[in-house]
Amino acid sequence: MSATRRRKLLLSYAPDWIITILLGLRHPYAVHERVPTFALVLICFVAPLLIQPVINLLSIRSWWDLHNATLGLILSLAMAGVVTQFTKVTVGRPRPDVIDRCQPRSGTIDPTFGLSTAAICTQTDLSLLKDGFRSFPSGHSSLSFAGLGFLAFYVAGKLHLFDHKGHIGKVWLFLAPFSGAALVAISRTMDYRHHWQDVFIGSILGTVMAHILQELRVSLKYYLCITVINTAKRPRFRRGRVHQMGLFQDLTQGH
Repeated sequence: MSATRRRKLLLSYAPDWIITILLGLRHPYAVHERVPTFALVLICFVAPLLIQPVINLLSIRSWWDLHNATLGLILSLAMAGVVTQFTKVTVGRPRPDVIDRCQPRSGTIDPTFGLSTAAICTQTDLSLLKDGFRSFPSGHSSLSFAGLGFLAFYVAGKLHLFDHKGHIGKVWLFLAPFSGAALVAISRTMDYRHHWQDVFIGSILGTVMAHILQELRVSLKYYLCITVINTAKRPRFRRGRVHQMGLFQDLTQGH
């Protein structure tokens, strides 16, 4: 096939791609979201914050462990939120409902050479219009997986999920928080707030942040255990030594 014929063949698909892209951005704007911001806060922050003390009470009853878990949860959400917002502003990907947000003038067509700008929009709410260009990644997805993902890893540690004994019931308990996070993420595509790639990357981002903070929490715990052991070996301050050994026992129970 000659180069000219190949070029004509490729150009013949241009209208198909243009229509496909436009259809992907012409979804209706959902005024009422399935998971609004207030509900997201309850799901990704308040729920883990209330569930972790219950798990702690039923397992090791350690204030130190609960403190680290609470701090890890907050840091997981904070890190996921910072990375998500930074990426949103930097990338600026249009949401699936951006044209409905724009409300372009009737009869508007693209220039012969180039693309239309926001000047064709009749939308008076500029914040709503700007938010239409912050699709990637999904903040609901990243935050729900950062919060509920951290809770899932916390549950896994307390149940000793990865001890190679293969208890299927523990696996279901571990996956339960992830299921809730997945439902939140899926709702973003149902509301046409995000493309599936936005949701997928946001979910991975939140899970990675949750895992990193959970690993840091466990690493800090074992570092303190080693410090207590070394301190307890010293012959001086016998009363302090008893207190430190009690702290060591408190630290070494569970993960």
